[in-house]
Amino acid sequence: MGHKTEPVELIKYDPHSRKVESKKILIEKFESFEDSLSKILEEKDINDQKIKEHSPVLEEIKLKIMSKNKSTLESIEKTLNSLSSEILVMEFKHKTTQFKKYDREIFKLMIQLDDIDTGNEPIIEDKRKELVREIHELFKKMDEKVDCKQQDCIICKTGIDLNNDNKKE
Repeated sequence: MGHKTEPVELIKYDPHSRKVESKKILIEKFESFEDSLSKILEEKDINDQKIKEHSPVLEEIKLKIMSKNKSTLESIEKTLNSLSSEILVMEFKHKTTQFKKYDREIFKLMIQLDDIDTGNEPIIEDKRKELVREIHELFKKMDEKVDCKQQDCIICKTGIDLNNDNKKE
């Protein structure tokens, strides 16, 4: 009626042999990778730049950096436009506190532009150059708007208002 089954011998789990087997597999895969890399490098037209260009990880990092740089440039442009519109309607008797405040804010934008790595991207490079030119122009316009032309003016040198008669600003 019933079949008698033979007892099955259970294989005892041996963690040491499993580690050795895993190590063997990893070594084989590494050697295979090493061989294929050697073959690629033996080709005449392969160099570090080509390897970098074809790396998906590096490409993803490059895209993230470009995106960040683009948004930074847009932010700088927006701030610069806002400052420019404020400054162009102002009239300065001297290089007083308000003048120096604008000067510092614009200088901060210049520093932000210096921190941007263009990554040899023509669009980013061109936009950065354009903004640098605009900043230089704005500095020039600010200096032209100052009524005081005295070289040794104490108010312009210190940047403070000695009296509050400077309501024109």
